[in-house]
Amino acid sequence: MPASHVQRFGPSALFIALSTTPESSFLAVQQLIVALEALPLFGVREMVRGYTTLLVEFTAAEFCSDALLDRIKECVESVGAGEKLVAPVETRLIDVPVCYDGPDLERVAQHAGLTTAEVIGFHTGGLCQVHFLGFAPGFPYLSGLDTRLATPRLITPRPRVSPGSVGIGGNQTGIYSVATPGGWNLIGRTSLPLFSPQAVAGEQMFLFRPGDRVRFVAVDELEQPPKLETTPTHRELGSPILKVLRNGAGITLQDAGRPGWKRYGVPEG
Repeated sequence: MPASHVQRFGPSALFIALSTTPESSFLAVQQLIVALEALPLFGVREMVRGYTTLLVEFTAAEFCSDALLDRIKECVESVGAGEKLVAPVETRLIDVPVCYDGPDLERVAQHAGLTTAEVIGFHTGGLCQVHFLGFAPGFPYLSGLDTRLATPRLITPRPRVSPGSVGIGGNQTGIYSVATPGGWNLIGRTSLPLFSPQAVAGEQMFLFRPGDRVRFVAVDELEQPPKLETTPTHRELGSPILKVLRNGAGITLQDAGRPGWKRYGVPEG
């Protein structure tokens, strides 16, 4: 396994890759986050985690100095040495009801040499863990899929996958949070909203957080979950403040983006 390393990622970010086993990768990345938060880091915009990686973004290039790079390398080495840096992560157990009627359920069964009932049994038989959110707002990357269900992704991705679709991609399982193209094998669907952009509080927008344990529960019919308290829409807030009088070729109107939300899978643009 290659050694852990830290490298610059553009003018104002650092990319950290940890040498760790898949079984301990979540805790290793969590240890690194806590270790870095204990440092006097200035200008940190956000930390974006992956399975075995961490991207540390700063608000400006001057905060990403050579001295800081050396200190972060020391943190990475301490995590790699197995030092006890954090207490156990507080996790939640979330039951996800799934109606197993996906168009690729039979494909997964054939690839594994199983019946569809056995696929459902193995998918619901254990606990998965949310390592991080990415790809789309609130999309959870889950470890813990029974190895017998590992199935290659589709050669040709679908142009649109509906929100709530439960899929298998390689040795991962996940749930589509919004309508997007996708190449995972769809084995079922859930009615739980993974991304609720109109929720009042930021974290309430997303069903999952890194570290959550997920238990899939087979159901015959899906119930609609209760609606969250939502923020007012633009129609309820008041009158428009801008009016386009004339346009032209290549003219765009843009805001300043959405920094600080990548860890939820929300792109800055």
